[in-house]
Amino acid sequence: MESAGILYANVAPVIVSGLTQLEQFTAQSAGYVFSLNMAGTALGGLVAIFFVSRLPWRPAAAVLLAGLIGMDLASAQAIDPFWLYVLRFVHGLLGGLLIGVSLGVIARVVNP
Repeated sequence: MESAGILYANVAPVIVSGLTQLEQFTAQSAGYVFSLNMAGTALGGLVAIFFVSRLPWRPAAAVLLAGLIGMDLASAQAIDPFWLYVLRFVHGLLGGLLIGVSLGVIARVVNP
């Protein structure tokens, strides 16, 4: 599970160079998109710590996964840097929450 972050970080140059192909994005603004996504993921994981023991994990995971799909679909349509910042931050937040819920479930089993 820890290697997922490394793999995602290795994709950062692809994301940044892909966004810079659009005239609305500079290398700096494209980097912000990636950074805000990662910041949202970290915050989502932190927030999950406080709620994971009280959440019914199946419905929570389903709602979070649906939210991730919605954010992906919305992100694919966004061409304004500001809105892509917002969408990718929310996507990261939902993803971090989902990871937190998933790891919380794994931690509760007898032999994780």
